[in-house]
Amino acid sequence: MPFCPTKLRRLRELFGYSHAAVAYSLSIAQSTYCRLETGKSKPDPDQLEAVARFYGLSVGEFLEHDSNQLVELVVSRPIFVKLRKAGGGVTLSDFHEAVL
Repeated sequence: MPFCPTKLRRLRELFGYSHAAVAYSLSIAQSTYCRLETGKSKPDPDQLEAVARFYGLSVGEFLEHDSNQLVELVVSRPIFVKLRKAGGGVTLSDFHEAVL
């Protein structure tokens, strides 16, 4: 399955992060991230790797699943379930500390 910008939006919204926060975490400009998320630009291999890793996914997982499947995959990960049960809410930083 080719790159689909909808996946970026769905995953970002899952954690309640802003464009600026994700762009900062990926070490890219906010405008670059916005172009990726709107489909005006496609990620280079390094950006694709960084995005996948940011959400605790492999590039293969990111590319082969549609946006709904990706959300289900992320929220079904044991660490996500554990964090959600422990505090009611899961921040992306909590998730990253546990996954990365």
